[in-house]
Amino acid sequence: LLAELKEKYGDIDFFVAEFSTDEEAQYYHNQSTKKYSCVIDPKTLEEMAADEAVKEKYVGIIDTADEKFDQVKEELGEDADQIKRMGITVDKDGVVTYFAELTKQTVRMQEDLRNQQKEIRAEKKERAEKAEKKKEEKADKTDKKPEKEPEMPANPNKVTASTIEELTSMLKELLAQRAANKPENEATAKDEEKQERPHFDMTL
Repeated sequence: LLAELKEKYGDIDFFVAEFSTDEEAQYYHNQSTKKYSCVIDPKTLEEMAADEAVKEKYVGIIDTADEKFDQVKEELGEDADQIKRMGITVDKDGVVTYFAELTKQTVRMQEDLRNQQKEIRAEKKERAEKAEKKKEEKADKTDKKPEKEPEMPANPNKVTASTIEELTSMLKELLAQRAANKPENEATAKDEEKQERPHFDMTL
């Protein structure tokens, strides 16, 4: 079945592997050398091989994804150049996830992320100090649950979705954020280039 899939979809890299987290699945996606990638849990692949109905279901999903990914890029236009890789993941329970990863952030976005991480660490430290102070003041109340720690930002360049439509919407939003955070010297580079071009008076 795997050989059949590889032959049918020449532009998709197929990986059969067990994984329990999105990060583990992404490890295999990152090894892809083709246009798109697909990571399938061996349990799901075995079910596809044993049941024709299950096979048709997931082959249909892969078939649609192969076509829709191209449509997504067409819809994004020039912004599609910022897409580094796209793919589909099917876990052991048959849950399908679509993902797209954009190219590296702009310098300003990287700086914004670093500042955000600093703020989160500072907030975490402040919350810990307040919690310790409160604990000392109310030593008799030991059953209070600790406050939930803020999570560090995930990969700001990657989006995952349960449908192609949702993926497209999230990509547009992320690309819009990039455009808003684009450094001024990049945004005005073309304008400056036009201004620096010499003009000749061709009249006699």
